[in-house]
Amino acid sequence: MTYLVTGATGGLGGYALNYLKELVPMTDIYALVRSEEKGADLKAAGFNIRIGDYSDAESMKQAFAGIDRVLFVSGAPGNRQIEHENVVNAAKEAGVSYIAYTSFADAENSTSALAADHIFTEKVIGKSGIEHTFLRNNWYFENEMPMIGGALNGGKFVYAAGNGKTGWALKREYAEVAAKAVAEARFPEILELSGPVMTYAELTEALK
Repeated sequence: MTYLVTGATGGLGGYALNYLKELVPMTDIYALVRSEEKGADLKAAGFNIRIGDYSDAESMKQAFAGIDRVLFVSGAPGNRQIEHENVVNAAKEAGVSYIAYTSFADAENSTSALAADHIFTEKVIGKSGIEHTFLRNNWYFENEMPMIGGALNGGKFVYAAGNGKTGWALKREYAEVAAKAVAEARFPEILELSGPVMTYAELTEALK
């Protein structure tokens, strides 16, 4: 069995690789990077490297050759729908048997502008016929670090969410679940992942 982690040089992908190597033989793990240079540290650490970019469909086909199971870390907003479709099409052509995709919390009901790309990707994966798990991650706590830094410097935690609630968790926590999924844990098709749900005001109190 072979395993590919995309977004391997990012925070979540990097954490997932480290968890995955404790679950499956490291010789069977591949890390997707955009260039040899970007993958140098991972290669030095003993991971196999595949070169590819979501925007380059041909490179994705080459990257997926011989891969059985994939942790598909979502790309950045912009041309995400086209890029994600490239990924799924390449996976299907290569005969990938399973995809764990990092989606968005309560995606089909969310009013967030970020949800649309994830719903699109979930549908593309579903139509591909590839077995899958949608890891619907709630908000990364690390996303709040600029606000927290501002609060520490200015003495005031400024946010625009009102009484809206969020279920923060750390990237490494989401990554641990993702690694287990791609390593053949029996998870349902949709897995909603979240820390304790609270308001920003409650978060402020917890950080004091």
